[in-house]
Amino acid sequence: MTQILVVAMAVTMLTALLIVIRWGNTRCTGTIPVSFFTFIAILFTSGLDVGLIMFPLVDFELYASEETYAFANPLAIEFGFWGFLVWGFYFLTTFYFCILEPRLKLFEIPIIKMTNNIVIIGTCAFTALLFLVYLPDYIQGISDPARYGLVGLVILLAALSSTHIRYVKILSVSSTWMFFALIAGVWAVSGMGAPGLADSMQGIGAYFANIHRFVSPITEYHQFYLYWWFAWSIMIGQFVSRFVGGLPAWKLLLALLIVPSIPIAIWFSVLYHYFSTGLEVGAAWRLAMVIVGVIFVINSLDSLIRLYTVNLGVTLDKLGMRYYVIGNWAVLSTPCDAVSVYAIEDRVDRPRGRRYLCGCLRARVPTPQAGIPGWRPPSLSEASEARGSLEVALEHTAKLLESDPVLAAEQAEAILEAIPNHPPARFFRAMAKRLSGDPEAALEELEGLLDAQPKWAAANYEYGVTLGELGRGDDAINALLRAVEFQPEHPEAWRVLADHLMAIGDIEGGDAAYTRHVKCSTRDPILQEAAAAMLGKDVPTAERLLKKHLYDKPTDVPAIRMLAEVAVRCGREEEAERLILRCLELAPGFAAARYMYAMLLHRRNDSPAALVQIEQCLAAESERIPVFAT
Repeated sequence: MTQILVVAMAVTMLTALLIVIRWGNTRCTGTIPVSFFTFIAILFTSGLDVGLIMFPLVDFELYASEETYAFANPLAIEFGFWGFLVWGFYFLTTFYFCILEPRLKLFEIPIIKMTNNIVIIGTCAFTALLFLVYLPDYIQGISDPARYGLVGLVILLAALSSTHIRYVKILSVSSTWMFFALIAGVWAVSGMGAPGLADSMQGIGAYFANIHRFVSPITEYHQFYLYWWFAWSIMIGQFVSRFVGGLPAWKLLLALLIVPSIPIAIWFSVLYHYFSTGLEVGAAWRLAMVIVGVIFVINSLDSLIRLYTVNLGVTLDKLGMRYYVIGNWAVLSTPCDAVSVYAIEDRVDRPRGRRYLCGCLRARVPTPQAGIPGWRPPSLSEASEARGSLEVALEHTAKLLESDPVLAAEQAEAILEAIPNHPPARFFRAMAKRLSGDPEAALEELEGLLDAQPKWAAANYEYGVTLGELGRGDDAINALLRAVEFQPEHPEAWRVLADHLMAIGDIEGGDAAYTRHVKCSTRDPILQEAAAAMLGKDVPTAERLLKKHLYDKPTDVPAIRMLAEVAVRCGREEEAERLILRCLELAPGFAAARYMYAMLLHRRNDSPAALVQIEQCLAAESERIPVFAT
């Protein structure tokens, strides 16, 4: 089968090249020509689905861990699965159905016509079934009734959208703009900026340097994926060929290779930044990803529904709205109702699905190896079990860090035996080494981790804490500054940075860092507003907000401490000391307040009393308060 695919790939590329050389100036005009942007939007949203949105973050980890893909970085590998070369399939089928099929009419031959439409209907139903199967991976905790209801709603909306070509066009263009907005939003909140995006996109160059490797299957999974692109391109080529607006063949080829690949490259590059720096996509943006992905599924289904209903003559005009919508909904919903999801879970082989959920190699499940006889992609149940095993193992490791760091290190080692160089496991191992009294070994681990992922905020924070414990205060400050640069909302990084700045006498910088810590660590909108006022040097507004807040909540310790900071800035140190003592009365373990009390004592030249407070801080939170260099 591999040889057949290699030959098919070669024939496809040579045929496309021959078309451009021989008929390059032949204008391709469909029966419903539209603008270039609308054509690309219909192609883009019809030929892709939720996988484009949701898979990359999982796949990056897969490609980073699997030796078979080691010839390029994970971003380049992912782009190779979705971008550039594979869009050449669509060129060939679009050219055929636009130029040749009206003359040859091969797809009007009864047996070919019937087979073609059976395949289209089957693909529609199979796409809906896969969406049903993998919904729990897209929406964590979704119930079965909600899952079936959402799939039924998606099929219903697709059937309604297919009732008029105008709706198909409107939905395609609208969802394309929504995808662009999603890219912009996820990029904006990442803090990577334009330079960070440019740095990330450089990784795609490895795809073009190794493009010859993507012509033939890299693994058996890649082989399956190429087969899927072939099958999908025949159906999408039939549909989108109707909308070509008079492009010469050579321009059509360049347009299909380049234009869809640009947003794909940008989207993957943004997500790769999240992967490489260890950032988490916020809950709101994950929801936005799911919404856009679901709309892409509707786009894919409505285009195929429109295609087979026109081919078979079962159109809206013939059946009427009620029977048209109900009929299509029933045809595509039947597999979801008749086939037990649980019965097929062990037989689904990843077609445009969740890939391996990355669980297949996260936990001792054999990973795909090209050339191993009998290998198959893991079943959904295997992958889910493996993914769950890893998540449980990591969660257990994190809990052990608090109670038994030596055992946590052993747990991290066990994970790394199954998944060498797994970044979170290496991170936990470094933390465990520091907490168990070996900061030098932790530092070495973190340096290696940061060499590979220099923009990982959590790793930079842990690096700064470890440097602080080793007495390297200046280096710790630099590491913590990098942490808050890559993750500005990291509360503990701001707090530890403030501790270090205070220790070297940078009172203003320490105050600002403490304020950022409070702003990041509290969810109370009043305290956030007060912290913002303090950052903007609007002390009167901050004082007014805090006093009003404390009138209603007189035991709010963070608010009392913030009011003490206001008193310090206004030169009312006796008042500040009273407020801090009130903090410590309410919360004796509030280390930040105790440290501030020590600073106030030091300012009035009561160094012995200040040292007592510092010693209490160190005794209570030795794992959090850095050991400052003297």
